[in-house]
Amino acid sequence: VLEEEQEGEQVEPITQEAPTIPIEDIEEDASETSPAQDTTSENGGEAEAAESVPSIPEPKSRPEPEPGPPVFLSPYADIGVKDVTGPESGCPGAEFTLSVVIENSGGYDADAFQVRYYLTEDKIIDGKDTFLGERTVKNLLSGTEQIITETFVIPKSIGQKSYYLAMVANTDNSVFEENKENNTGYSIFRMKIRDC
Repeated sequence: VLEEEQEGEQVEPITQEAPTIPIEDIEEDASETSPAQDTTSENGGEAEAAESVPSIPEPKSRPEPEPGPPVFLSPYADIGVKDVTGPESGCPGAEFTLSVVIENSGGYDADAFQVRYYLTEDKIIDGKDTFLGERTVKNLLSGTEQIITETFVIPKSIGQKSYYLAMVANTDNSVFEENKENNTGYSIFRMKIRDC
């Protein structure tokens, strides 16, 4: 009889319940581990950013410019006529004023020399040109320039044409120069002689 009862009884399986962990403890553990994860992600982001940004090369120092050739002044005076200006028109027998810039680019002072003024049609000083007058220039020092202003009378016998104003420096050759090609200067525009 006992055997039958034992066979008839159902043996229930033994189950062991897992221990329950409070939710608060789980949240605390998660909060403790999250900074490490964030730090790792931040470090990873910095590494990626460092890899993506190209390195900027250091600027190269500019080479110093090489000095140009030295400028030597002529051991002699060098008189040059730079600018000649005057009126646009004039009348025979009337006065007019012209201005000239004259320089000494040589290495020696020009104490005194003669200059002559002309009216010319073709920028070539010869016997066909109209002579206006002669003046003396003094103390044109080396490396300096002077502005000379003179007043002349237009000859009554001159034709009613257009003329360049011209000046020729050192006409008396009182100043020794190696170069005399720049001793003559002309106005850019012509002065028209008209009947007044």
